[in-house]
Amino acid sequence: MSTGDYVTIAEAGRLLNLAPASVRKAIQQGRITPLKLSPRVVLIARAEVERYRHERRPRGWPAGKPRQQQES
Repeated sequence: MSTGDYVTIAEAGRLLNLAPASVRKAIQQGRITPLKLSPRVVLIARAEVERYRHERRPRGWPAGKPRQQQES
C-alpha cells in the first residue's frame, strides 16, 4: 500500500468537488468504501474516488470533460 494510492476525506472532496461532509455521508450510505485505520483516521483509495466520480456523473456527460455552456 503506497500513500499515493489513498486520499483523505478532505482530498476526496476536492477531487469530487464535494464538501467533506458529503463525502462522509456517502461513506455512511455505503456509496464510498473507505479504509478505516482507526476511528479518527479514514482514507479512501484513489480508485474508489474515480469509481464514485464516474458513477455519479450525469448520464450523457462525457467522461473527464465539464459540460460547456451554450452561447446565445
